Order: sequence, then C-alpha cells, then structure tokens
Amino acid sequence: MLPGLGAGLMLGALLLILIAALLPHRPAWMPEDPALEAHATALTVDAEGRLIMGTRDGQLWRHDGTWQALDPIPGERAATRLAVVDGQLLIAAPDGLFDRTGRVGEIEGRIVDVRTFDDDRTLLGGAPGVLARDGQDNWQDTGLRQRLGDETQIYRIWQTRNGDLHAGTIGDGVWSLAADATAWSSNNRELPEDSKVFALAEADNGVLLAGTDQGLFWQAAGSDHWRAMDGGDAADRRILDLLIDPAADGDHPVLLAASDDGVLRVELVLRDDWVETRGRWQMLDTGPHGLDGSVSHLAISKHGLWAAAGTVYHYQPVAPAIRLPMVMLAGILLGLGVFLLTLLRWRL
Repeated sequence: MLPGLGAGLMLGALLLILIAALLPHRPAWMPEDPALEAHATALTVDAEGRLIMGTRDGQLWRHDGTWQALDPIPGERAATRLAVVDGQLLIAAPDGLFDRTGRVGEIEGRIVDVRTFDDDRTLLGGAPGVLARDGQDNWQDTGLRQRLGDETQIYRIWQTRNGDLHAGTIGDGVWSLAADATAWSSNNRELPEDSKVFALAEADNGVLLAGTDQGLFWQAAGSDHWRAMDGGDAADRRILDLLIDPAADGDHPVLLAASDDGVLRVELVLRDDWVETRGRWQMLDTGPHGLDGSVSHLAISKHGLWAAAGTVYHYQPVAPAIRLPMVMLAGILLGLGVFLLTLLRWRL
C-alpha cells in the first residue's frame, strides 16, 4: 500500500505543478519601484519611447527595460509634471520651471503642467497663467491669469489640433482661447457648477475630453457646450488623468481614465462631431498588493502602460493568485510521497 500511495502523491504533485504552469497569465498593475520607496509624482515618455519618472524628493529615473537613475532635479525639488521638448527634459515644479541644469528663464511660482504639441508649440500652466514658448525660447503670456485673477488655480492645459487653447481650473471649470480670438472666455456650458478639471485630452476627431471631480465630459470641436460621457463607471468619479491609446488592439481607440480607485478602460467610437463608448467600462485589474493610492498620472512607453499611484506601477502579465498555493500544495504532496517511499525502504 505504501509504495502505491507514495507514488500517487508524487504523481499528483507533478500534475499540480504542470497545471499551475499552464494557468494563463492575466494583465494587472504591479509595482515596479526603482528606489523601493520612491513616490512617483510625474511620468513622461521621451522620443525613443523610454519612460521617465520624477519623484516627490527630486529624483529622476529612466526605464528602458531596466531602471537607470538620472541626475536629480536641481535643488531636489518635487516634479509636478514632465515634458520632453526637442530632447530637452522640462520639469514643472512647485517654484518654477526647470531643466536638468537649472531654472528655465525667469519663470517662478507653482507650475503644474507643461506640454508640447504636434506643431512644436510648448505650453505651461500654473501660477503665472498659461504661457506659450515662441521660436526664440521666450515665454509669452496668453492673458489667462489677468482674466481669472490671482485666486483661481490653473491645473491642466491643452491645445487642440485647430489651435484652440484650453485650461482646466480648480473650481472654475474650463477656460478657452480660440485660435482666432484675442481673449480667453469661460467654456462651462453644461459642465457641473464649480467644476474642478483635473485632466484634458483630445480624440482624433477633434472632440475635447475633460476629467473632472464629477465625472467625464466631452465637447465637439466648434461646439460651446459639454456632454457627460455616457454612463458607466466613469460617472460621478474623480477623473485625475486621461490617455487615449490609438494603437490599442482592435479597430477602436481606447480611452484610459485614472481615478481614485484605479484605471478605467473603454473603447471609443468616433463620429464626425460625436463620441460614444463601445461596450462597458472596465477597471484594470491590480496585483495582489493593490494600489498605494489614487492614480495621478498615466503614460505609455515602448514597454507598455504605466501609472503613478504613490509608487509607479506597470501593467503587465501576472500569474494567477492560485498558482502559489498550488505549487505549495504540490511541494507538500511531493514531500509526503518521498517520505513514504523512504519509510518503505527503511522497513525493507
């Protein structure tokens, strides 16, 4: 009896190991913190598709398969936003705009956003208002701060393909400057009152998306009113960042929306002056440790999708949680089988 039982246990252990090895992986968020306790505050991608991360304590890291530490931000200040412009890394910080050598120009005050667009125009937003860089590396004031006054915080900036400028504010919704206009104007028709706008993005058909403290909204190019994105899990959530992945698998672009609970994903159907979702919103899975906090930044590098949520997370294939218990059980069975066969040999 003992030989059969021991051999059976060992065979069962091998079968468990084989089944565990064949279980399919599923994509999920997994922490990939290069400094163990780095607090990621900004993400961007350079021209070569490499991820660059800025941290709360002024560290800079670059990921190209492995992490490489770069020289710290001058003064080891926190990064609030990063952008790569003509090979130059621009760093928005609580007390101005910097590159890797020092302060850029004479820009001071809290800078919360810096971006470059397809026509090589670079914008920054923050305490000074919305500034645009000209061809001589001079920063020109676009006049928004004068329109808003000193109390309203500018949080996000965007330039659409038709040249219109947009600024998301904390408590005063969206302000816009048409390409053929000379002054900014409030752009809040059908937005909830006193909206906090945390994110802006543009779809390929020119539709502008706004992530707010009260959900996700969209506005067709040339329109003067907003519509709530149709239902689903994005309704009434704080939407903290937006990213459209046109290269996602399938025939439709994919909208990614960062929130307090994780990252939401949905396919978009784009029409001439309309956008709608295709299918249901999906909350991207997390690994066994979950997320450290709200997702503040999203980025897509050549190595995949990334998120800043306290630490930095990589969306990657993860073994199913049941695999480890199965392997542990297989180890126990294998050990028992070996013990029984050894006991039989000792008796003989």
